[in-house]
Amino acid sequence: MARRSDRIPARMTDSAALIRAHTTIKRETARTRAAIWVERLIEAFWPAWSVAALFGGLVLLGAPAALPSAWHLALLAAFGAAFLVFSARGALRLRRPEEDEARARLDDGVSGRPAQTLDDALAGGAGDQGSEQLWAAHRGALARRAITLQAPAPDM
Repeated sequence: MARRSDRIPARMTDSAALIRAHTTIKRETARTRAAIWVERLIEAFWPAWSVAALFGGLVLLGAPAALPSAWHLALLAAFGAAFLVFSARGALRLRRPEEDEARARLDDGVSGRPAQTLDDALAGGAGDQGSEQLWAAHRGALARRAITLQAPAPDM
């Protein structure tokens, strides 16, 4: 399969590159947010999943069945309470990934940070033809870099 950078036409106009860059940034930012969600879900709920896995292992070994009924109920209550506490703690710690956070992750390691800076405005020199041409060339270069962005895989 061809690399993503091989799929960029050699002669692409700046306006076409900007349109394609915005589409790419929107798609890859959504994918990056999904990866951040996966990371946060795993980080927030791993204690609850560990308690459930430990309980499942004990059940497969037959440990609860070997206990007297009072101890059996106490074991069920303890594991149930631990699972609920860790699940509630995970739910309280879970937070939604923001758009800026996803764009920052998407731009990690890319020179010029195209996903974050493509929509910036010219700070000074508006009305000066030379400044505006330089700014347009800069935005075109950023757009061509943005087209090659790919969402990183979740860091687990």
